[in-house]
Amino acid sequence: GNCVIRTLDSNNNTLNDYNFSVMFEKYPGSDFNYSPLFMGIGFNQNIHKIQVLCHNQNIAERTVSANAPEIEITSPSGSEQWSGVNSVTWNASDADGDPLFFVLKYSDDNGTIWNSLDYNVTDTNYLFDVGMVDGNTSYKIKVIATDGILTGNDVSETFSILNPDITIELNEWNLETINNLQNVSQDFNIVNTGNADLNVFDMNVSDNLTVTGLVLPLVLQPGEKQAFSVELNVLDMNLGEFVEDINLGSNDPNQIIKRIKVYGEIEQAKPDFRITEDNISFNPVYPDENKNVTVNALVENLGDLNAENVSVKFYSNQVSAYPLDYSTVALYHADSNSGITLIDATGNHDGSFKGTGEPAWTENSKFGVSALSFDGTNDYVSVPDHNELDLTDEISVEFWFYSNGWSDWDG
Repeated sequence: GNCVIRTLDSNNNTLNDYNFSVMFEKYPGSDFNYSPLFMGIGFNQNIHKIQVLCHNQNIAERTVSANAPEIEITSPSGSEQWSGVNSVTWNASDADGDPLFFVLKYSDDNGTIWNSLDYNVTDTNYLFDVGMVDGNTSYKIKVIATDGILTGNDVSETFSILNPDITIELNEWNLETINNLQNVSQDFNIVNTGNADLNVFDMNVSDNLTVTGLVLPLVLQPGEKQAFSVELNVLDMNLGEFVEDINLGSNDPNQIIKRIKVYGEIEQAKPDFRITEDNISFNPVYPDENKNVTVNALVENLGDLNAENVSVKFYSNQVSAYPLDYSTVALYHADSNSGITLIDATGNHDGSFKGTGEPAWTENSKFGVSALSFDGTNDYVSVPDHNELDLTDEISVEFWFYSNGWSDWDG
């Protein structure tokens, strides 16, 4: 770095150097030309002098005094209950007559964790506005006195800070998307989560909101709550996004104005018709192509607005039990229910009925309106020879059949 903190012994011999860099970035219109520097260094009894050098130039030095400062806090002395602005006071002295500076800290958990309050204080009193912190009964104050090198400190006894704390149960009301048919309302609670009385004395409400159940001024003791209701006057509002506010004024020093935000979007109410898989059926269940089918469906209005004269249209893609694909060589639906020809859906390999009595048509079918019935003796369907049927590779043959009984058979 371009700067160094150097420690020296009584013979001006360097003990340690602690390097650091300093860089200022000045913004237009700013007269900022200095900043506090905090840096921890090792300290021992051999240190006689501490120097600060930048660019090899000695800009400050301090000789270590023989005696550390002594300090005693006089207020708070313990068991006080503070609110508003209060004085922290102490007595301090330095046997070497060095000028003293003070650092103040506070803890709200009996000294486990310390928070900075102020530094570089030169007086022996400090005005502490306790409205900046939450109320509880476990506060302590620590004051550190320093002559620039040596320090002394004292910690106060435990005292209490009393502050109200206004809390709104559901402090944002997000309605997301609502229709424009009716007003909507929501219940709220004001809760005093502090340890002093809460006084709510003012309320400012947007024009589109109506508040009921809240009478001002309102005083709530610690832990007490007050319910109230808010109605959004949707019928008087335009379509689109909206943001409305309720602002409550109270004596909570951390939240003098407490805001409740109401927002969302209003859209035009409309019917919304749905036909889902759960409320549609076909008769027959597996419709065949080129045949009539009965469709039973339940039309539901899931929207916000009633409607009359609703028309429903169905469109068909001539669904069959087994549709053709690129690998189909022959496909027989057996749905003619008349004649002596078994029609191939590919149009290439129709078959002819053969045998005594020939195959018979029956309406007791798995799919479509008909099927073929064979007597099990000599009925069959003959398909003319074709080179497309000379299959030399793997094939799949699939069919549905129903048996009236079993005997010796080959298949």
